[in-house]
Amino acid sequence: MATHEESLADFSSLPWCRALFADPSWMSVPTLARIPPPPPPPRRRRCSSSSSFSSSIDDNDTDNKNIETNTEASTENSLFAETLWTDRTIRACQTFHQTSTLLPSSSSTSSPAAAPEVRMLLSLGDGLHGIHGISSGGFIALAVDEVMAQLVAGVLVERGREFMRTAFLKVDYKRPLGTPVVVLCRAWVVEEEKRGKSGKGKKGKVWVKGAVEDGRGGVYACGEGLFVRGKEEARL
Repeated sequence: MATHEESLADFSSLPWCRALFADPSWMSVPTLARIPPPPPPPRRRRCSSSSSFSSSIDDNDTDNKNIETNTEASTENSLFAETLWTDRTIRACQTFHQTSTLLPSSSSTSSPAAAPEVRMLLSLGDGLHGIHGISSGGFIALAVDEVMAQLVAGVLVERGREFMRTAFLKVDYKRPLGTPVVVLCRAWVVEEEKRGKSGKGKKGKVWVKGAVEDGRGGVYACGEGLFVRGKEEARL
């Protein structure tokens, strides 16, 4: 994947964005979906004895019989870290976690870390339109899902949960989202299933709510989602 830099200057001209950066109860953190995966490690395979190349290698040269090859590059995060990282789509993205969620979690359910929230600033260009000048509703749903995923992956998984995936997403659209614009995306936990149905085993489900807002109290869309344990690889 190509290397990009966030256009964070898009946020500095807005007072409500500057206030979020300066708020000590929030800490800027990497946006997981904007981090491209590392290159794959080299893999060694043994050449087939029937290949013309291997026939030219001395049978006693065992080191040369193992030919180094690269595995297929990962496409993880390619949507946000590549496809939607342009001057006309998501120009800049900055995520914030509550400073309380960065502390070790407490066993008490009344602990501040028990119900964390994540905030995400997005600077959007004019390449996301459905109707002229108006963002596609599908992209808005994607933004809601992404800020929820940042909450689940960036906070809850770090606190001991295993990989989780979206199982349900519902979005209510409140008003059109015109671009270019800077928006505030928020996500917060509604309920966590502490253990499986049997009362034992790994934690099960997380219910999350989220919103896309204008940073001054106006709401473009709000949603709710359910995240469940799932395998990292899913193929058709």
